[in-house]
Amino acid sequence: MARERAPLPEPPDLYPYVDLRRARLCLDCEVIFAGPQCPACASQSFVPITRWIRPTERRDVERPGEAPAATVPKKQRSGVLKKSLYVGLGAYGVWKMLFQPARPRRRKPPAPGEPSGPPSDDSKA
Repeated sequence: MARERAPLPEPPDLYPYVDLRRARLCLDCEVIFAGPQCPACASQSFVPITRWIRPTERRDVERPGEAPAATVPKKQRSGVLKKSLYVGLGAYGVWKMLFQPARPRRRKPPAPGEPSGPPSDDSKA
């Protein structure tokens, strides 16, 4: 006959949930706990967490299963996107004009057979 193995015990929860109103901070080893003394070092010197973090009132409001979809019409959303794009590009152009020096323009080299400089007045006679 095959031996039946006993079920393995579940490991203890390393990060148990603690209600904020009962949570305490150990001043010796900095562990957060909810009992009368620290489970890590058995110290009884602690400070309640609510001294720094104020819990909000609990609300017994039923939450919907799925978040409602955005109520903004698609056409209006695209208009906002276009306006944002135009404002961004305009701001970038103003920034470029004000804070970046202009680059000198390069002239094209003259084509073969063309004079290399600007035309002079005495050649037009």
